[in-house]
Amino acid sequence: MACIFQFSLLTKKRLDDMIIVLNTFLPAALEIGQALKDYLWKLTGRPVYCIESRECCDTKPPLRIQSSQWKKLMNRSSNLIRFGNRQAIKPIIILSQIGIDPDTIQRLRRQLMPLDPESYAFWVQDASDQQNSAQHRHLSTQGDCGLLVQTRDQAQPTAVAVQIADLLFEKINLQQYSPDWVRLFEHEKEILEKQLRQTLSATHAVPRQDCCIEHIGSTAIPGLDAKSIIDIMLGLPVFRQWQACLEPLYDCGYHFMDYPENKDRRFFRKGIPRQFHLHLVACKGQEWLDHLDFRSALAGDPELRQNYQQLKRSLAQSHSRSRDSYGRSKGNFIRRSLADWRAKQSARPAS
Repeated sequence: MACIFQFSLLTKKRLDDMIIVLNTFLPAALEIGQALKDYLWKLTGRPVYCIESRECCDTKPPLRIQSSQWKKLMNRSSNLIRFGNRQAIKPIIILSQIGIDPDTIQRLRRQLMPLDPESYAFWVQDASDQQNSAQHRHLSTQGDCGLLVQTRDQAQPTAVAVQIADLLFEKINLQQYSPDWVRLFEHEKEILEKQLRQTLSATHAVPRQDCCIEHIGSTAIPGLDAKSIIDIMLGLPVFRQWQACLEPLYDCGYHFMDYPENKDRRFFRKGIPRQFHLHLVACKGQEWLDHLDFRSALAGDPELRQNYQQLKRSLAQSHSRSRDSYGRSKGNFIRRSLADWRAKQSARPAS
């Protein structure tokens, strides 16, 4: 019996509803699902519902859910969320045994986007299961099939549930600036350049010495507090060929997280806990320019750095367990600061 269980979390941006898609082929599947349900209820105080696969289909846990099952699944999920909203509660819904291939997860996210636009996927397996590690790698070269989380506690359902919950609600901890962050970036850049060299050549990208790889985010700004996660921006001259990077990035330890709202960039993360974020964009495109310009704005304006730092510290307190809310709450400040900086740059006389 295959030792795989895979979760996908979708968090509604405004109402904070939560949908978790759980696929498991473990003998203790029911116990793990129940433990997760109980633990999330204790952790959040919110009602937790479970829709099992047999309520939507008549087969064993499938690789992908059949078309005839989508309407029933969507109706049940949306009805529970609407019921919760009418009662002024934020329900958590577990959808069990839905499908693990990237196409199924992608379709599920897009279908549920009106309810929950933000999604996180987890594929959790026994740490010694090499066969399923190989299956995860194969599927990950096609798209997002879930973040690989290895555990040795599959016989302890509660321990597995706690491990998953810790990933869903990672605490935001800001740390003082460290020069080590630059060294970590430079080392990681060398790894990426070496691994991507063949891919970039095949897609007619820039040569290695001109690779579009930049250090962005707060760890790139001396004196600024940050979450100690190195943000890396990888630019491709031909953005539509981004899928060619899935395999080499996976082999570097990066997991692709397929958010439907990301039109002009692709997001990857590395490490448990997180060590690196990678943003794949079009080199010299708008996303690329926005990140570099905001970096320049922060580096050249002490007052802006101080204001940004104060905002981050405040948000780290108010949204300490919600990275989505933390990131969204910085958005208006970043957009306004970027517009002001560009206006000042445009007003400067040409040298």
